[in-house]
Amino acid sequence: MRAKRVNTGLRISLELNEKIEKIAEQTDQSKNALIVQVLWEYVKNKEKETM
Repeated sequence: MRAKRVNTGLRISLELNEKIEKIAEQTDQSKNALIVQVLWEYVKNKEKETM
């Protein structure tokens, strides 16, 4: 069974979008996959800080 998902529409600047697209292309990921990866890393770091 697939994990439940939520669609989130992020409003970001054109400059940030271009940078994200460039990094995603360089790492052979979709833009969405890169953003999800970054968010998970952020959350895990924040959880460590609060322990």
